Amino acid sequence: MAAVKVKVSPLDTLQADGVSHIKVALEKEEKGDLEAAVEEYKKGFEILLRCVHSAKSDDKKAKLRRLIKDYMDRAEELQRKIKKDAPR
Repeated sequence: MAAVKVKVSPLDTLQADGVSHIKVALEKEEKGDLEAAVEEYKKGFEILLRCVHSAKSDDKKAKLRRLIKDYMDRAEELQRKIKKDAPR
């Protein structure tokens, strides 16, 4: 049986890279490593933001913007928690 070739665009590859950072952030957060989670979220947004600029479809751009906003909000929430829990 012949293998089916699937053409993957550079944008899809870039988006997958951004999403993989978000997944790592979620894992770090689950383990309680909040500082590392925030850093992974930041890496993920930066990559996904480039995807927004490269996307041709308005629908795709809107979906990416919502995703970025949701995870930016989460990272900001974690940063507030880190600051609150920091020894004074």
